Amino acid sequence: SLATTVGNITIDAQANDADVIIKVDDGGASITAVTFDGSEAGAATFNSTVTTGDAITATKDTDGEFVALKLVNQSDAANTTGIVSIQFDLEDTAGTAVDAAKIAVKKEASFTSTVGTQDSSVVFSTSKNGTLNENMTLDSEGDLTMSGGIFVADYVSHADDPDTRLAFTVNQMNVEVGGINAAKFTATE
Repeated sequence: SLATTVGNITIDAQANDADVIIKVDDGGASITAVTFDGSEAGAATFNSTVTTGDAITATKDTDGEFVALKLVNQSDAANTTGIVSIQFDLEDTAGTAVDAAKIAVKKEASFTSTVGTQDSSVVFSTSKNGTLNENMTLDSEGDLTMSGGIFVADYVSHADDPDTRLAFTVNQMNVEVGGINAAKFTATE
């Protein structure tokens, strides 16, 4: 055991590009729990789950893109089973974690080394009665598919022409083209 009552404890792998490896006994088997890679500025590789009691914060001072989290599924199966996802759990009143939502990236077809076969979709799932349901998919063509409705407070406009839009008010929908009201639909009884 390492202990100090004053100051720091330093583990120093002084050989060029040397790693610091921490091993543990797991049920009688010696396993590498974590490796700090000396040739990669101390990048840490954990053998299993990393659990924290607070938020994980990643910071970097850069004027370009900062990728704070990168998830990699190394499945090279010739099918669509390779999925990477982030899952969100909420606790119920008994303190049990319940699947609440998930964002998954799925292969649309088997990925090969050919660029044209590397299409993916982003799938958004939410919980209904304790079961995760896929509710919205954004595919590689940019098409958005939803299982429910869209609720719009004011209007939906065309990306290249903001004056071409569907405008909504209570019991009424207007089709506007180039800022001119082309059609009006009103609810009547």
